[in-house]
Amino acid sequence: MIRQKDILNSLPLLASVLGHRYGIQVKIGGASAYTNGQIIHLPQMAPENDTAVVEQVRSYIDHESAHIRHTNFEDIRQASLPPLTHTLFNAIEDWRVENCLSALYPGCRENLHRMIQTLFSSWTPPANEQDAATAIVDYVILTVRSWDVRQVAAAGNAAGCFLERCFPGIRKDMDAILERVQAHCPDTRSAIRYARDLVRCILQWMKQSQPRSSAKDRQQKVSPQGKGRAKNAGENRCHPPKEESQKQSQSDSYGMGEKKDTDISQGAMESIESLFVRKEEELPQNLGERLAMAIEELQQGISKGITVASARQKTLPKLDAFERQKALRESVALRVRLQALLQARCLQRTHIGRRGQLHAASLYRLSTGNPKVFRSFSVRKGINTAVHILLDTSGSMRGQAIELARQSCYAMAQTLSLIPRINPAVTAFPATQTSDVIPILQHGNALSDNFQIGAAGDTPLGAALWWVLQTLILQKEERKLILILTDGYPSDADICKQALEQGDKLGIEIYGIGIMSRAIEDILPKKSEVIHRLPELPAAMFSLLQQALLREGLA
Repeated sequence: MIRQKDILNSLPLLASVLGHRYGIQVKIGGASAYTNGQIIHLPQMAPENDTAVVEQVRSYIDHESAHIRHTNFEDIRQASLPPLTHTLFNAIEDWRVENCLSALYPGCRENLHRMIQTLFSSWTPPANEQDAATAIVDYVILTVRSWDVRQVAAAGNAAGCFLERCFPGIRKDMDAILERVQAHCPDTRSAIRYARDLVRCILQWMKQSQPRSSAKDRQQKVSPQGKGRAKNAGENRCHPPKEESQKQSQSDSYGMGEKKDTDISQGAMESIESLFVRKEEELPQNLGERLAMAIEELQQGISKGITVASARQKTLPKLDAFERQKALRESVALRVRLQALLQARCLQRTHIGRRGQLHAASLYRLSTGNPKVFRSFSVRKGINTAVHILLDTSGSMRGQAIELARQSCYAMAQTLSLIPRINPAVTAFPATQTSDVIPILQHGNALSDNFQIGAAGDTPLGAALWWVLQTLILQKEERKLILILTDGYPSDADICKQALEQGDKLGIEIYGIGIMSRAIEDILPKKSEVIHRLPELPAAMFSLLQQALLREGLA
């Protein structure tokens, strides 16, 4: 039985489980974390990590899944938002879609809120006046986040006080818009509209503040002494002395947002103007960007990270009549031997005794003083196993080897699909020159004759095994078994080793059949067989599956 904690501690498996729950696809490989609106991409990563890393990855998947499920990406494409507007839109849309997902899956709410508290509960003012206006974006992000996570409220208020010192009055105007956001923001279009309202609010404030700023500039040009005083005033506008700061804080707490007859420093005006020409990566980051950066930094410290194959759909031709008949002949011998054992193993036996269900046919025993008139059943556990056959179709399998391998796969799939409570699947790897896999028969689907597959590429067995592990943990069967057919060594030996170790930890049994090669015996010692001809398959399969499928207490 697979233990839940072993899945939660393994990031590739956790990603698969979350993706399946949310109805989205998660890919692992490369160096970047991002989503294209349909698939979540994670960089290669270690098989197991500490709790903090697991929470980061889980929060990122929750967050991006919320966008995939609830964001209308077509509305975003048509809106063609400038960087500043898009950043403000993201702040609003992040909050909206995360609440939508949390309503459907309450379990993700706690994890997201914990991550929000970690990333947004503190705030540091901009280091210089030229960056002062970034506090406007920070204030929107922190205010929106404080609606659900109260620990963020103090950071949001600190950013708001900073705005009142540098840009008097702008906070009050923005708060009016943000209150409407919190009250009613049903969809992506609404979030876009509110973001544009915030940008117009900033522009309107700049227009109203321009005369004060221009008057101050003229004063600086006329009086050299005034110029010096104005320069000092400008330098202190966003960072006032301690006493002034305390007085200002008191004032803010009572009359926040009131427009003051105060000159706006030239540096502050230039800062706010620069918001409109900055690239998106130069603006404050929202939750998704922060988590993606943290995950990517984690990946850079991993020397041997895991890459998980992706499934690539491909329509295969049917086996020709000669190959199919040849494979079916061998499957009959295998099926007869396995079914005979399975029938005896799963048999129910009835016992008459002192406990159980009253057995009418045994009531006569009461006349002789025999109390054994109750019937009980002795049930031996039957087969309840998902079997996944993983077929190597690398370039070295060309010719006789691939012909033998596909016939063997077809014969095994045919045999297993006819045995009750066996759930077979067949997957080929690699898909042409990539590390992807090609599902030939998926769990729960009917068997077809489409097994005519060729050979090309390397042998990325490790990436393929991780994909199979992700697939198997989602199956309902108690027992899970992988059977590898290959003719050589994996090209990703380290990843393969990690996958085998993780499979063993999860209780997934992995066996192998070498196709005209004994390399499999080094990969899976004592758990593999080698065949050189198709007639050898029944004996090899029977030797592996007899114990694998029928062990007492595990079936």
